[in-house]
Amino acid sequence: MGVTAIFVVLTMLAGFDVVRVGAVANDNDDSNVLPPGHMKPFGAHRPAEGDVDSLDAFPDPKTFFEKYLKIGKPVLFRGAAKKIPAFKLWTDKYLAEKYGDLTIDIEHGKKEDRSHDMNAVPFRKFLDSYKENDVYMVQNIQDPMKGDLSMLKPLMCGGFNLEIAVMWFSSGNTKSVLHTDAIENINCIFDGYKDIVFVDKEYNEVMERVGWRKDGSFSEMDVEKVDMKQYSHLAEVPWWRARMEKGDCLYIPLLWYHTVASSKSRNLACNLWFNPLLRFNETDCEQHKQPLPDYESLAKYKFSNDPLTKALIIDNVRYHAFEKLRDMEEIRLSDVIPVWKSEVLTETDITKVFTQFDDNGDGVLSWDEVMKADIIAIVRQVPNFVHDAESHYAENEDKEEGEEGEEEGAGEVDGEDVEEGGGNEAGKDEL
Repeated sequence: MGVTAIFVVLTMLAGFDVVRVGAVANDNDDSNVLPPGHMKPFGAHRPAEGDVDSLDAFPDPKTFFEKYLKIGKPVLFRGAAKKIPAFKLWTDKYLAEKYGDLTIDIEHGKKEDRSHDMNAVPFRKFLDSYKENDVYMVQNIQDPMKGDLSMLKPLMCGGFNLEIAVMWFSSGNTKSVLHTDAIENINCIFDGYKDIVFVDKEYNEVMERVGWRKDGSFSEMDVEKVDMKQYSHLAEVPWWRARMEKGDCLYIPLLWYHTVASSKSRNLACNLWFNPLLRFNETDCEQHKQPLPDYESLAKYKFSNDPLTKALIIDNVRYHAFEKLRDMEEIRLSDVIPVWKSEVLTETDITKVFTQFDDNGDGVLSWDEVMKADIIAIVRQVPNFVHDAESHYAENEDKEEGEEGEEEGAGEVDGEDVEEGGGNEAGKDEL
């Protein structure tokens, strides 16, 4: 066997790609060997650390908060979606007969491209054509469909604020960008499967070093063909995997980096988005009938159905300000300075913010003061306290004022009734 042939065999066994075979290898020349994972799907750069945790039954809300949500840890609930009515009901025939007249949003192209707009079409039209066309339904769950879905035990009490429920539906083979979510979610799959690649949020500095779009919290990287020369800094980033089989549910922590690839056949899932929870509300659970059921009809619960609601902004600001202090029973100015201080937030600013939280002026923050503080007023007084919170709220406030002015004529256009539907912005992120 010649030297060149031996080199080819050895490099293949080592897991490397050979660029040139026609010349004898030079022991001191790395130019012929591409980095692991080059031009392959994200995650091929190194073996997975393992699978995310999995459970065969739902934990109670307090256990879910303490073991998973509080520390930001993904968990798979095996078979949990099988008892949700939609799991058996949502055939194409059923959906067309019962909800075909609803207006839904679709994306053209199964590989996520955030520069593309959504298009509104009748649900029946999508059902008639999705198997042949390169389209993907991403739609906020409308009220008529909520009776087929369930609220899940881990979210039934404790202070979770439900924001939105979204339906994801295609003929399969969809792929998301690498992204993070600024809100918590649990996803349940009713048909097909999904493969998720996870990276812990603690690697944010590395993950966002190159090609990261802060305006949308996603990477410009091609997740199917990662240029490991351009993204060489990702070579040592560990990752975890999750396979959602038909009938599973998955908790995806906010700010964890992830990509999602669906099966090549019919793929149908729904997820529940809920606000970050800083402290678990024991009293809220005491007011619920015990023991909690594993499922309740989603129709009993209210959602804001708006990704920029006042409640979401307030919860996010409070969460990110106090997340690292959540285990302290009393918080002093000296505790928050090293956590909050940055290039744009000075100690003078921090003192102003602390004083606003310190309602009784005793120099110590109780959690009651933290939870009752007027976050919007604080942000308006010290805008640098949180990036974009004030502008997001201002946009939402203007929107609410506009909606109030139009409320009397809602549901009519030139005297004709119109069907409620469409309008999904939060659903641009797969999972």
